[in-house]
This record gives sequence, structure tokens and C-alpha cells, in this order.
Amino acid sequence: MCCLFTLSANKILGQSARGNCDEAGKRFERGLDSMRIYFNSGSFSSAMVLGERLLDETNDCIPEGTLAQVMTELSRAYQFVGYSDRQYELAVMVGKIGNSMNDSSLIVASLSSIGDVYKKGGDWDNALAHYYKALKISKAAHVLDGEAQAYNNIGTYYLLTKKQDSSVFYLDKALKLYQRLGNEERTASVLIRLGRAYLRKSNWKRAKAAFEEALVLSKQIGAKPWIGRSYCFLGRTEHWKNRKVRAMNYYDSAVVYLKPIGDYQILKNVYLWKSELFASTNQFNSALIYYKMGKQLSDTVTNRLNIENIRALGYEHQLSVKEQEIIVLEEKKSILKEKQKAEVKAKLWLYVALGVILIIAFLLYYLLNQRSSSLLREKKMRELEGEKYLMDLELKNKELTTVTMQMLHKSEDVAEIHAQLKDLENKIAGTGNDKNKIIRELQKISKGLVNTVGQEKEWEQFKLHFEKVHKDFFVRLKSNHPELTSYDLKLCAYFYMNIGINQVANIMNVSYDAVKKQRTRMRKKMSLPKEVDLLHHITTLAAN
Repeated sequence: MCCLFTLSANKILGQSARGNCDEAGKRFERGLDSMRIYFNSGSFSSAMVLGERLLDETNDCIPEGTLAQVMTELSRAYQFVGYSDRQYELAVMVGKIGNSMNDSSLIVASLSSIGDVYKKGGDWDNALAHYYKALKISKAAHVLDGEAQAYNNIGTYYLLTKKQDSSVFYLDKALKLYQRLGNEERTASVLIRLGRAYLRKSNWKRAKAAFEEALVLSKQIGAKPWIGRSYCFLGRTEHWKNRKVRAMNYYDSAVVYLKPIGDYQILKNVYLWKSELFASTNQFNSALIYYKMGKQLSDTVTNRLNIENIRALGYEHQLSVKEQEIIVLEEKKSILKEKQKAEVKAKLWLYVALGVILIIAFLLYYLLNQRSSSLLREKKMRELEGEKYLMDLELKNKELTTVTMQMLHKSEDVAEIHAQLKDLENKIAGTGNDKNKIIRELQKISKGLVNTVGQEKEWEQFKLHFEKVHKDFFVRLKSNHPELTSYDLKLCAYFYMNIGINQVANIMNVSYDAVKKQRTRMRKKMSLPKEVDLLHHITTLAAN
């Protein structure tokens, strides 16, 4: 791809040094802004070409702070393409300017960049020492950007040394500081590293969330390097979860972004991982092709650039400022379309969510209404059943009372007839023995009447109604006092109905004394003390 925007650099820098120092300073500021735009768009070569030209045309009019910022951005570009020697040279120069100006932020940037060079060369101890030194200076001078970068570097160190818990701890600190500073480009880069740490901890959910957030943020600011890397590690996440189709789609998207910008360090991994995917699906020819491509990039990635061929590449392709503006506008237009799509999608999901909430609310209302109606019906049924039970009980009581009263009346009537007959018998007996025949007839009638009192049929009828009202009465008495006879149980039932001894004697066709004696025997069978009332004892047993 022919890019590199050299004509843009010429327009920025091609003005003659005849201008005054103010104009020269402004040109450097514009050049610095352009370098940052090139970097975020993945045009590292253009950023390096422009940065080197700015350094070549440096004069006394350029403030040292501005010059150091150019060196810092240029160092970042060399770091990204893996050209460590030039990165180290620039970092040392930034440190010298920082010391001369007593500028803590420049000193911190220098230490961080030198630490990156040591890390790249495998000198982990020196790398970590520089990072911690940068962190100490940043905290003392309250340089939040430097502090965030130090946490980022330390977290990255632990990521590469496979100490994932420490990596997550420091990267999370860096993420919070960058979010607080509003540095979206650095936030996206930290999110990717944090996702890699979670990936190595096998925390797929958090890893995927971090990569997706980085992807969205990178697209918003048009940072192609981080878009490509986000797709790369999303693919790796799906790859480890054995979701092969999704993984391949993410890898393909990563290649689209990484290949044009020359991010070969990550691109070689993408090729090797695609080779693994093809091999796992028995597509061995494709697997071999991507394996060779990955190995080729791996062998050449550390030596691929030097200052001369960078410049040659930069000068070989020229574009006008207008063309650069068109590209930037197109990228902004693309970002705007993505935002609009995201907004439409968000609104759609909002409407769906509202619809679901309304449906759930309606169902809840319907269910609650049905439940309320059901409870009311059940309550009414219970009330009706209660009323019916009370009515049945009252009816049974009335029937029992009626039977009892009938028995009492009948026993009283028969007893009265029996007394009259007895009286008549006595009168006739006083008239002489010639009336014996009449007396015998009267005795016969009296005996017949007596035999009609207390018939078993009447007792069975009374017992039937009694047990309807007082269920298990006889069972409870018998279980507590097994020695009670059926005759005793009859007496207990009559006593329980508050029928007096005289009336009981009439009903059962026995004498008053016989009933009284039987009651005394019952008390002994029940082992009741004198102070305990028999009726109270029977009532208590019936209630239990």
C-alpha cells in the first residue's frame, strides 16, 4: 500500500527557515500532532519519517520541551516496529533534556522507554528497575500520566513473565488512571494487555469483555493498531474455547488491520494461530502455508527496519495534505457510521427490553389478579364450609336434644302410669281377695308398660345421634378407663347430657339408689379422688 504521507510532511516542513522562531515553533507543534495522527492510524513509517525530518530541521528556535515530545513519540513508533537501537538513542536524549529542564514527566518517559528496550532484549531485572524508578518519580512529582505508564509497564512485565495476578493488579491501576486522564488510546492498549492477563488465567469472560471494550474504544478514535490487536486476541479467546469459526473470523479481521500498518510482531502470531486452526480441521495445506508465513515474519521482525530504508520508503510515496485530509475525513465518516449503527442497535434493544418489561408486568398483574381471585374464592369456600359445619352441628345437637327429650318425656309418662297402676293395685287389694284376677291383669299391664321403658332400640337411636355430635366420646372413655362396662358408658353419656339421676333411673328402668350405687362404682373404676367431680372428669376426657 502506497501511503506514508510524505507530501503532507513536506507541506508542514517545506517552508523556508526564513520564518521567525514563532512560526518554526508552530510548525513543530503541527508536525507533532501529525505524528500522533499517523501513529493512531497505524502509519508508523509516516510517523517515523516525519519525526526524523523534524529532528533534522531542529534549530535554536525550537523549545527543548517540544523537541523532547517529538523524540518521545518517535521512540514509541520505533518501539512498535521493533527497532530497539534507535528507540534507546531517543530515550536517552529525552532523559538528558528532562534532567536539564528538571522536567519529571520527560524523565519518567525516558526511564519507561529505556525499560522497554531492556525488556525487549530479555534483561528483565534492568527493565523492572527502570519501571519502578519511573513510578517513584511520578508519584513524588504527581505526574499522573507517568504514573499510569509505569503501572502499565510493570503490569506488562509481569504479563510476559507469567505472573498473572501481579499483572492484573498493576494493569488495573494503569487502566483507572488513563480513564481518569481521558487518554483513550492508552486506555485501549491497557485493556488489551489486561485481557491477555485474564486469558492466561483462563478467565474467558473477563478477557473477552476487555478485548471487546478495547475494540469499541479503538474504533471510536480510529486507532488501527489497537483495532487489529483487539481482533487478534478476541480470536485467540475464541480459539481457546474451541469456537473455530468465530476465531477464524476474528483472525481474518486482525490481518486486515495489522498487515497494512506493518505490525509484524502480532501478525506473525496471527498467522501461526491460523495455522493451528487449519491443522485442527485437517486442512494441512493451508496450515503449512500460514506456518511458513508466521515463521518468516518471526525470523525477520527484529531486523526489518533501519533509518535509511525507512526514509527511502517514506520518500518513495508522496501524498498531498488534501489527500491526507480526505483519508482522515473518510475514517471519521466510517467511525460516525459505526456510532450510528451502535445507536440504532442500542435503541432497538431498548425497545425490545421495554416490550419484554411490559409483557412481564402484564403477566405479573394477570397472575396476581388470578391469585387474588383464587384466594377470595378459597376464603369464601372455607366460610361456606364453616357455616355448613356449624349448621350441621346445630342440627345434630337439635336431633340429639329432641331424642333425649323424647326419652325423658316417655320415661316420665310411663313412670306416671306405672305409679297410677300401682296405686290402683293397692286400692283393689284393699277390697278383698276376690279381686285377685283383676289385680293380676293390672300387674300384667304394668309389667308391659315397664318393659317399654328403656328399650334397646331407643338407646341405639340415642347413641347414633350422640356420636354424630360427640365423636369418639366412647372411644376416649374406654381408652382411658378400659374397665368401664357398656352399662357404665350409657350412664356416662346420660350424665354428659346433664340428665339427672332420677331421670336416668326412669330411662334405664332402675331405681334411684341403683343409679347412685353404679355411679360410686364408676368413680372407683376411674380412681377419682373425692374432690374431683365425675361430670367434670367425663367432660375433660371428651374434650381431649
